[in-house]
Amino acid sequence: MIALNLYSRDASPWDARALAAAESYTQLVAAAVRLHLEVAELEDRATGLYRTMSDEVAIQRAVGTIMATNDCSAQEAARILDSAAATRGVSRREVAETILRTLASEES
Repeated sequence: MIALNLYSRDASPWDARALAAAESYTQLVAAAVRLHLEVAELEDRATGLYRTMSDEVAIQRAVGTIMATNDCSAQEAARILDSAAATRGVSRREVAETILRTLASEES
């Protein structure tokens, strides 16, 4: 549940213009919250999808993505993936999942 409190600077009742502005702000906040929840749901689904992949499948898909975005060979793409994993101190699988999640969010 989300609450939005709006306050007036004046003690006088809100006029029609202020009420219309308040309604507009409310609608904007509601839209932003809905969008945030939709993105979170998509990220959860993507995480579940990538978790069910084997390490090798996730890594190979990430290598393919790197090849396509950097116009390079599979060997160079694998080196880029290895370098990213070493630099961040995480596994190749974690880097692969990050790449695939980013690609999925860009396609949405």
